[in-house]
Order: sequence, then C-alpha cells, then structure tokens
Amino acid sequence: MAVIEPLVSFCPPRLGQLLSTVDRYGRARRAGAVYGGGMANLGGKTILIVADEPAVGAVLTAYFEHAYGPRGFTVETAADGAGALAVVRCQRPALVLLDIDMPGMSGVEALRGMRAIDPRIPVIMVTGNEDSRVAGEVIRDGAYSYLPKPVRFQYLDHIAATILGPAA
Repeated sequence: MAVIEPLVSFCPPRLGQLLSTVDRYGRARRAGAVYGGGMANLGGKTILIVADEPAVGAVLTAYFEHAYGPRGFTVETAADGAGALAVVRCQRPALVLLDIDMPGMSGVEALRGMRAIDPRIPVIMVTGNEDSRVAGEVIRDGAYSYLPKPVRFQYLDHIAATILGPAA
C-alpha cells in the first residue's frame, strides 16, 4: 500500500482554490474547493500548448489565438511536462496539445498525470515520431487524438473543431 504524503496543490492566489491532495507520485486523491465555488475553469476556455521547441509552440499558439481567441479562448503554454501538470491542476483546460518527446518528463508520462488529475480533459498528442506503436500507446493511455509533425492545419482544424466547436 502506498504511503500518502500530505502534499497539497494550490493554484495561484487569484484562483483561491484547493484543487487536490496528491500522493507521492503526483496522483490526485480528492478534489474540493476552499473558498466556495467549483473547480477552476472546469471545462473552461483555456487551451494549453506544451512544446519544448519554441518555434512549434509559437506556431500553435498563433493558430489558436487567431482561430479561437475571438471566441474567448485564452492560450497558455508550458515547455515541459511538469509545467503542463501545474497548469492542468489549476485551470482545467478545454484542450491540451502535448508534445510526446520532451526532456525530463515525457509527454506520455505527462498524459498519464493529466488523466489522474481529470480524465475528461481532451489531449491531442503532437510528435515527429512516426512509430505507429507510439500512437497506439498514447490513445490507449487516454489521448483524444494523435497529430504528427509537421502539423497539417486542415487536420488540426478538424480535431479542434470537434472538441471546441468551429472557429469563428
């Protein structure tokens, strides 16, 4: 039986929410609010882009700010898996684009962490790896879809519209 450490994850003070107690592996044990209200942005209007390559992150950010910004979506970015998990704990994004190959925590590990926090968040895995076994693994682990690099925006448009609704 795993020993539960008394770790508590807090969002930035502006949110004023206690999101979850986690075990020593970062898995959520329970969730609840501190100052009333529900979870921060559950099903909210945030799109999280996680890419360790700044150029890829910049292109995807520009796409979503242009296509979904006018509809009230905001774009958050993270450069690694740990940063992505911190954003997911606090903001519950409406969509996550997650690079698979990152230093430190891989995208696959980050995906598993996101599933432990909230399995309802749709995650699109983005990678230059063309191995079909990797695609199958991330889908089995709960990814909504798999997007190969270079990104085809027609395909990204279709997936994003399925999740978020058509762009303005």
